[in-house]
Amino acid sequence: MGTDERFTIDQARELLDDLIDRAARRRRRMGVLRRMVPVVSAIGIAIAVVAPLRGLLGSRVADTAAPSGGVQPSYVIDVTRLDVGKPGTAEVWWGGRWTSDEYPGHHSCTFAVFDASGVVIGRLDTSWDSLDPIVKEFPAPAIVEINGSPASADVVCGPERIDEPVAYVISEVRVLPRATETGAPGFFVRFRIDWPDDLPVGAAPSTNACSFRVTAVNPGEQPVVVSQHRGTFSAPPGTYDSGSGVIELLAGFPDLSDYAAEVVCHPFTGADVHPSDLP
Repeated sequence: MGTDERFTIDQARELLDDLIDRAARRRRRMGVLRRMVPVVSAIGIAIAVVAPLRGLLGSRVADTAAPSGGVQPSYVIDVTRLDVGKPGTAEVWWGGRWTSDEYPGHHSCTFAVFDASGVVIGRLDTSWDSLDPIVKEFPAPAIVEINGSPASADVVCGPERIDEPVAYVISEVRVLPRATETGAPGFFVRFRIDWPDDLPVGAAPSTNACSFRVTAVNPGEQPVVVSQHRGTFSAPPGTYDSGSGVIELLAGFPDLSDYAAEVVCHPFTGADVHPSDLP
């Protein structure tokens, strides 16, 4: 997708600011406080907004959310409760869910806290990335600095993801020696992650789902699968261990040269939530 087709982060932030300002004005006019509800735009993009925003989304969100005409997976965010925190702060407890079966990726989000008159008294600009389709409530609240008495809170998330759904570049996959907890000879797998060279400036890859497989090989025989598992990585370039721990050498395969490791990564998708059997 070219840069002329993308809804930029700056445009997303302008939209978030405008939605919050318009929500505050509408709240003051209506003089009521309502809980946040999900609103779906005409093209199916779910944006977490308050009830007074029902008539404010209209075509602008539809026009800017998916300039190329496609429906972009996003999040519906629910404020579960609002507590007064330490002096000058509010604790916004929240959960969320995907708008479809497809993983939405990383989205910019803004928490806004209102007083009883509907005036914005605090906001927190952040982002959210959930590998779980449904999160009923996060174990810790969002802490928003405020100037006033909090009465309600809302969350608005930008319609377009801010990460790039591309695979990591995997290299330097090695089987290295390490004793097991019992002192038996064993090994672990180490590998290097790099980001693709053609990433846009300032962009980062999305979370990757990675498969790890170790086989023992005798010349002329079928490989023996020693270990295989899956994991997710959201990491900067660097060297990492596979997470499979230390594997004891098999009888009949006493040398590290008898073992081969493979690491394959791809952008995390909805299919990775309940993956099929390892290949």
